[in-house]
Amino acid sequence: MVPLTQGTPADSWTHPAVPCSDEETSSTAAPGSNQKFGLTLRVFTSDFAQRYGLGADDQGLLVTAVDPNGSAAAAGIRQGDLIQEVNRQPVKTVAEFTAAMQRSGAKPALVLVKRRNAVIYMTLKANS
Repeated sequence: MVPLTQGTPADSWTHPAVPCSDEETSSTAAPGSNQKFGLTLRVFTSDFAQRYGLGADDQGLLVTAVDPNGSAAAAGIRQGDLIQEVNRQPVKTVAEFTAAMQRSGAKPALVLVKRRNAVIYMTLKANS
């Protein structure tokens, strides 16, 4: 497993995952790293819109990598997905995502994901 860091320290989350490209990964671990879900997130900006088939005005967290053995992969989350809500609460930063997932406790969280033109709900729980 390779620890990956996305974004700035305030907007990054480190997980064991498969990188999506060299330009989006770093081997520097961020404070507050978490391996509970097996995914790597980055704050979405309009720079990523065309590459992932998303709207320039979309908001949320871009999934840049997914550990094939993690709970995110088991839930059906894929690289390029845009996580917009957790338990019906908007998430725009990694800190908001982490806090929302922690509030779910042992129960799976309801996650709103935009995948290109489709918007779907998925359930995500921490790795066992």
